[in-house]
Amino acid sequence: MIARLDRDDPLGVDLTLRGASTRHGAGKRMTLYDYARTVKAAHPRKISLIRVGDFYECLGYDAVMLVMHAGLNPMGISGVPKAGCPVVKIQETLDRLTSRGYSCVVCEEVPQMNRYGQPTPPKDRYIAAIVTPASPNYVKGAASQGEDVDFGDGSAPPVIGLASSALGYTVVTVEPDLRRVSVLEGLTAEAAAAKLSAGGIPPPPYR
Repeated sequence: MIARLDRDDPLGVDLTLRGASTRHGAGKRMTLYDYARTVKAAHPRKISLIRVGDFYECLGYDAVMLVMHAGLNPMGISGVPKAGCPVVKIQETLDRLTSRGYSCVVCEEVPQMNRYGQPTPPKDRYIAAIVTPASPNYVKGAASQGEDVDFGDGSAPPVIGLASSALGYTVVTVEPDLRRVSVLEGLTAEAAAAKLSAGGIPPPPYR
């Protein structure tokens, strides 16, 4: 895969190879490559997983990262480097990436109505979530797929803030995936230290 990367391209995609094209500047709807490049411009340090039918796909550099760190196989042995996972495996794939410290951008397709007998229109896509080591759960569509999402012990350690006053220490605990904030006031130094020790060290909330 690495030998087929174009290091002069932001995605590492060689457009002379089979499997990618661009309509940039043509006034038409974006291709998958064009959309991936737009996402990468906004999130250059994150791995982009883009919904394509029943799969989430990565191109170029992101495909190499998916193979190296998520244990997935390349899509083909020629053409533009691609890798991906089935829709039902998206959380497992994200868990493998976030456990290694990577943040991801998950992009979904916009549902479209298509008249019978008419050609399928080009897909519109949008960024559905930013998944990070501090917020590793991808919740969109989990209920409709029957997934049992673990928001408890399987989540990342909470983000903790500490403040002191004449009344003692205040510990603020933020759990991004649960959308929950807890405040403990009037703690002694020993109690605050014990709370910090029990919570663990959280990864950066966003990077």
